[in-house]
Amino acid sequence: MLPRLDTFIRHSSDLGFFLYMPPFLEFMLLPVGHPYRLPDALIYATCLWCIYLSKDGVTQDSERHEAMYLSRASRAITDVSETPHSKIHAIQAQVLIATYFFSSNRVSEGNHFVMYAVATALAAGLHKIRSRNGDLRSTLPPPRNSTEEGERILAAWTVFMLDRSWAANLGQTPHMTFSADHLEDSLDTPWPLDIDSYVQVEVICVNIIVRD
Repeated sequence: MLPRLDTFIRHSSDLGFFLYMPPFLEFMLLPVGHPYRLPDALIYATCLWCIYLSKDGVTQDSERHEAMYLSRASRAITDVSETPHSKIHAIQAQVLIATYFFSSNRVSEGNHFVMYAVATALAAGLHKIRSRNGDLRSTLPPPRNSTEEGERILAAWTVFMLDRSWAANLGQTPHMTFSADHLEDSLDTPWPLDIDSYVQVEVICVNIIVRD
């Protein structure tokens, strides 16, 4: 396990982390070049938070490492591949970077990353999960299992709540807005459960299939 990663795990729910932790850790620690390794942007954003949460005070070393991982994460976000799950990983990285900026009182920069997360979520059609009002802009195939769908639902609502809370804090209009007069632009994604609930559904389904 990477140094200080245990600190990130303990605080992840406070940072807008919505992925299922066991495979996240498994894929994060895969060697460079492995096809299932997480995108660099998400790895760097996680390392950024590991350092931020673990430092005992502001030192030259901590500032230097934070700046290094922040720069790497911000640059790498444009290189995330266009595979379905990588888009969810990109949103997770954008949320972590935005939350870091807000925690560091760099509100303008954090607001930019919220805007990027909103754009990625809407482009992926995450506001239309299980919707009866189809959205042709969706670029994601059906989820492979309930855990993957749960991550998408949690991603949509994490971005929505982050956007709304900081828009209210800054006295500005949220980036993620919907029209009651146009159903195709409405937020139809169901209210999220915790990620373990989606995992449990998957386990139950697998057991039923095995018994049958």
